[in-house]
Amino acid sequence: GGPLDVINVLNFAARTGGATRYDTAAALFTAGGFTSTGAVLASGENFPDALSANYLAGRLGTGTLLTTPLGLSQATLLALLSSHTVTTVYITGGTAAVSQAVQDQIDALHQQNNPALPLFITVRLGGADRYATNQLVNEYHFAVTSTSVLLASGANWPDALSAGPIAVGKQMPLIITRGATLGGQE
Repeated sequence: GGPLDVINVLNFAARTGGATRYDTAAALFTAGGFTSTGAVLASGENFPDALSANYLAGRLGTGTLLTTPLGLSQATLLALLSSHTVTTVYITGGTAAVSQAVQDQIDALHQQNNPALPLFITVRLGGADRYATNQLVNEYHFAVTSTSVLLASGANWPDALSAGPIAVGKQMPLIITRGATLGGQE
């Protein structure tokens, strides 16, 4: 039992990222190898609806793309158009988070950028605030097999972000709260 040599090897070539959050989300989406017919779109400007988008993407077996409120980035647009499986884009958040102009932009795109293929379908899951959006996502056509739920604060992002994959894995709803009360109730 002599001393052990410890070697840390980091493979930076395997790193996935981009110059902006939009580029990084698009790179991760593209590298994910998802076969789902859905893609989830959330605002890249603020975190609340992205917490529900993270959970929704897990339930749909897909990734999350980001957008500015007023228009798709080139990276997000290319990620959607290069997908060979996506037919539906799920928008999380109301029109203040992801504008109607963004939805209209997606509605005008043909799948795989091929005019012979149908246009993308958009489904908006956006409520009056982050809590109403979260409720819409939780109620969206998912079979609930658990009698438990995961609760996380909607006032800050780390706990809900971390809990999203756990909730998906255990098929529990992820409910974001104000911290002292459930949902958006005062």
